[in-house]
Amino acid sequence: MFLGSGAVLFAVFLVIEAQSVTQKKASWTKSKGKSVIFDCEATGLSSGDYVHWYQKKEGEPFKRVLYISSGTGSTTKDNDHPQNADFSGGKSGNAYKLKISNIKMIHAGTYYCACWFYHRDTNAVDY
Repeated sequence: MFLGSGAVLFAVFLVIEAQSVTQKKASWTKSKGKSVIFDCEATGLSSGDYVHWYQKKEGEPFKRVLYISSGTGSTTKDNDHPQNADFSGGKSGNAYKLKISNIKMIHAGTYYCACWFYHRDTNAVDY
């Protein structure tokens, strides 16, 4: 994932359940010290849904970076992520954004945007 001296390659994939999802750009190469903003655009989410951003590095498990409320746009960082101070998020219309400030080599990886819906089977029988 490293390109030349001081360049960091990123890729973004969408894993989202919504009525419509669009992605404008799938990969970025940025210099160290710069910032990058990823976004995924989703429609059809209810106010109680959340869009989650995950970081994936080769040979490591997925690490959640943060999640964004589709109703309020409020962002909650995952305190377990080792670089959580470097990440921020937000919502603008139907776009859910992940920003990495002051890029470091440690940020190189693939970032995933995901959303899951809570579903309860109304025909289920509780025992």
